Amino acid sequence: MDLLQAKVDVEPVSPEELTRESIRRYEAIVLARTDWLTAGHAALLADYVKDGGKLILDQPSAKSLALPGATDLDFAIGGTWLPDYAKPDNLTKLREALRPLLSPADDCDQPLVTLRRFEGEGGGRYLWVNDNQTGAEYMGMREALKAGKVSARAEEAGFGKTNVTTRIRRADDGSVPFDVLAGKPLAVTRAAGSMVFDVALPRW
Repeated sequence: MDLLQAKVDVEPVSPEELTRESIRRYEAIVLARTDWLTAGHAALLADYVKDGGKLILDQPSAKSLALPGATDLDFAIGGTWLPDYAKPDNLTKLREALRPLLSPADDCDQPLVTLRRFEGEGGGRYLWVNDNQTGAEYMGMREALKAGKVSARAEEAGFGKTNVTTRIRRADDGSVPFDVLAGKPLAVTRAAGSMVFDVALPRW
């Protein structure tokens, strides 16, 4: 989740899903909190790096694995328990570390908003924009659920009622941003190869 909230266009995969063919789809492979790999997967990643792929290891992974050609980060990605996720300082550190290594992705000015690109039926291109809770907020909702007070907790936090407006910046590909749920096009500003538009979405 921290990778998504750092505005990295990430796709979670397990080692078993990666083959010599499928791994070529990815500009980079990030290993987070990985203790071990099979010899076959280590060889696959070594060949991926030789072919020009970028391999990035967070600190726990770098301590456990010796993978040639990898870029080692000096901090861990994410946490070991839900309250450790989505901490603003950690997200900022992650963004700053990965930006020189990865191509620019869609970006926005709200730290808890995630952006996912996908292609729908018929080739339509979509950007899924979602507001997320911090780990602490999520744990608070879990405790409220146990106590039978989830509605009061949601009301207090403004979930479902309070809108978050975020400004999205992405490469200008000539497309027209359209809010599918609101059923209307969005006003867009185009300059210096970028397109910028605002989206309002409810807090959840």
